[in-house]
Amino acid sequence: MIDSKVTFVTESIGEAIIEAASKASWQVAIVSPFITKVALDKLLAPIDPSVRISIVTRWRVRDVAAGISQPSILDSLVPFTDSRVVLQQDLHSKLYAIDDEIAYVGSANVTEAGLGFASAPNLETEIAVSPIPTSILTYVRGLETSGVPGTPELRSEVEKAANCIEIQDDQSMEEVVPSKPPISNGFDLATFPSMRHPEELYERYRAIQSCSSNDEREAVLNDLICVDLPYGLSNEEFMTIISKKLLDDEILMDFDEYLAEPRRFGEMTQWLKNQCPHIADDHSFVQRRLQTILRWLQYFIPERYKLDQPNYSEVFYRVD
Repeated sequence: MIDSKVTFVTESIGEAIIEAASKASWQVAIVSPFITKVALDKLLAPIDPSVRISIVTRWRVRDVAAGISQPSILDSLVPFTDSRVVLQQDLHSKLYAIDDEIAYVGSANVTEAGLGFASAPNLETEIAVSPIPTSILTYVRGLETSGVPGTPELRSEVEKAANCIEIQDDQSMEEVVPSKPPISNGFDLATFPSMRHPEELYERYRAIQSCSSNDEREAVLNDLICVDLPYGLSNEEFMTIISKKLLDDEILMDFDEYLAEPRRFGEMTQWLKNQCPHIADDHSFVQRRLQTILRWLQYFIPERYKLDQPNYSEVFYRVD
């Protein structure tokens, strides 16, 4: 694992985050249950529009009515070519991650008082961690992928509901944003696994900074979210847990049964198209997905699968 420098920050928290964000080259991730537009605008002001902005927050109707959570933050993201808001209605975490260089983890929400911009600021604390451990970025990615998209349509519904209530009314109300999105069963083979070189995954798990590109970083984080690994595993533990998760997956075990007989690449490609009809029209993409799946099975469960190439044609099968 990487050795990160840890710094305790209690003063000028907003200014510290702004300075770090001004140096972002590919991503700024913000996790905060309360976000006001004026405070967010100050954080985003020095960031290049090409940098991806990812925000995880919550839009509870009462919070929106009180003005401490503002769906109008969607307007702040218009200048950025790649941005998204994801809603987690039970969110309490506060976290700011700039690229994979530095993260601030602590108590400060994205409000004038929370970040120290107000004349009477809150007393807040943040821990600055640099470089960012993979576990922090994996946590953020998990929030992003499991939340509800904060769309303009949902914004309108939440704001309409907030305008119809009295702040002092303690009676329960129906929330507009669902607390939990639908839970999928099993891996989605259209997106998992993503990393085409599974033999390098453990090194990336230990230090995300070892990724050679942003695309590789995205693939690693997506895969780590899917397999849901604890932090600090040895290589042997890492291999054991992933192999077990692959063998426990219902869809992959259907594929395992299919591989009871030797299958040529074309046959397996058609099997994957049948499993993932929404990508079936992109033949070359399906082939790349299949290649990645086969690499993972061979690498993490080498005793179970075998690849032969008779007459220059790949044949893959399960070893019983």
